[in-house]
Amino acid sequence: MRCKSSIVILMSILMLAVTPVFGESAGSMFGSLTTASSVGMGHGSFQGVVGVADLTSFYGGFRYGFSDYTQGRIKIGIADDDGIDASLIFGADFMYQFWKVNPQAKQQGQSSQPFDMGIQGFIEYGDFDFFSVLEVGGAIVGSYPFLMKNGSKLSPYGRLNIRMESINVDLGPFGSADDTNLEFGLNGGVHYQFTSSIGGFAEFQLDGNDGIFLGLDFLTM
Repeated sequence: MRCKSSIVILMSILMLAVTPVFGESAGSMFGSLTTASSVGMGHGSFQGVVGVADLTSFYGGFRYGFSDYTQGRIKIGIADDDGIDASLIFGADFMYQFWKVNPQAKQQGQSSQPFDMGIQGFIEYGDFDFFSVLEVGGAIVGSYPFLMKNGSKLSPYGRLNIRMESINVDLGPFGSADDTNLEFGLNGGVHYQFTSSIGGFAEFQLDGNDGIFLGLDFLTM
């Protein structure tokens, strides 16, 4: 009887530990950090990003333009939180830009799309102390470039994503527990193009990993 009672107590403790993980969305570990404008065919850029959110993250990414309207990006970094050791995180996304605005044409009364817009697919994975997170989804990204008098460019942007979020919790000798849910997320921010090759990002994220992300983008190709 004592053995059975001990097992029941232990299982109850494990369930209490798992419930907070399953009870809320994990959210994106990478943020968005992109406008709806493709980098252009044959061009590439490196990103350095810090996320100050429920989960603190640092990562680097490389973006490459496969055509004038398509681009892909890979991301790798580390993330940690109170009580969780820093762990590697991986991500990738692909975007197709189907609208492209021409601010000069609009000012002259000529035909132009109302703003830049693209559709995105993405995947993220992080393996932490006692659980792992896999996110697979799609998003719609919109932005508008404002040309400044000094020749720089300011682009407010937003992203709405929908994703399948799968969390696997390691229960040690009792195996593991899985939970998969459909989740939504929202990102909004600005990109400022300081020079022809250097740009900066500042954005907020609301999706379970709520907070701000700051980054720099360096055009290298």
